[in-house]
Amino acid sequence: MIILHIAPIGHHAEGIGSVLKDLVPYQRKLNNDVRIISLRQNKVYENLDIVTIIRKKDFIEYLSHWHPDFVLFHSVYKKPYLFMYKELVKREIPYGIQMHGGLSKENYRKGYLKKIVANYLFYNSFFKHAKSIFYLSESEYERCIVKRINDRSTFIPNGTTKKIVDISSCLPNSPLEIIFVGRISMYVKGLDKLIEAIGFLDKNVGCHFSIYGNEDDVDTPVLKKLIVDKCDFVDYKGGLYGVNKDKVMRNANIFILTSPSEGMPMGVLEALSYGMPCIVTPGTNMADVIMKANAGWVTDYDAREIAFVIRKA
Repeated sequence: MIILHIAPIGHHAEGIGSVLKDLVPYQRKLNNDVRIISLRQNKVYENLDIVTIIRKKDFIEYLSHWHPDFVLFHSVYKKPYLFMYKELVKREIPYGIQMHGGLSKENYRKGYLKKIVANYLFYNSFFKHAKSIFYLSESEYERCIVKRINDRSTFIPNGTTKKIVDISSCLPNSPLEIIFVGRISMYVKGLDKLIEAIGFLDKNVGCHFSIYGNEDDVDTPVLKKLIVDKCDFVDYKGGLYGVNKDKVMRNANIFILTSPSEGMPMGVLEALSYGMPCIVTPGTNMADVIMKANAGWVTDYDAREIAFVIRKA
């Protein structure tokens, strides 16, 4: 099968890129011809052969030399997607859309009016022409508003590589090391609630928080200011990659993600692959998995409740 992924990846490490860096080589091992078009220059994923295309004429030229059987768009609100899907429809090339947690009821409330107008004028047609909308879980499907526009659905969860970890030799740090690794987005990743919750904790609670994320993320300056103003036992430590990431993941005690809405967060999957318990909100779509496996704790999306569960953990 000839498969084309189109995604906004490569500028820095992020969830969609983390999925594709493992998925694409695996799809190729199954004798598929798989390629990636990104809207950004690839500076991160050395193992992926990524072509950067942002102009319509370049996309038309690309399709004139290579005709995929199926195209999968990752994420939603990207302007080049609008001319890309129209070209695919014109050439009768089927495509799907992987939501990655986008357009959940919770996310739709942020910039509500802009999204209504954008959908009405441009994106509803993009959704309607898709052969299927791809979801990571049943709960993502239930929370997503796109099913009102296109009810065709496919469920394929994210995955991560297996790690070899001797958890019997993992002793708790003193204080406990609780980490967040992900995009520095105060609302989308629930960092606003997390920092507020940390403010309710006593300094002697027995834990330290390390927050890892890209320095150039839009909310990084906001996060740094909140940490300086409110928190004495939390640090922002910048991006986390490669060998250093592996070391941090092996030595941390608890992973925390307090997002209001996610698809299937790679940070949580990676933490679990290292045998690390997690504190999550229901919006991460991982709460049921965590509870069933007794692999951590679930908290409501509320600062005082998050603080309570941190103490419990």
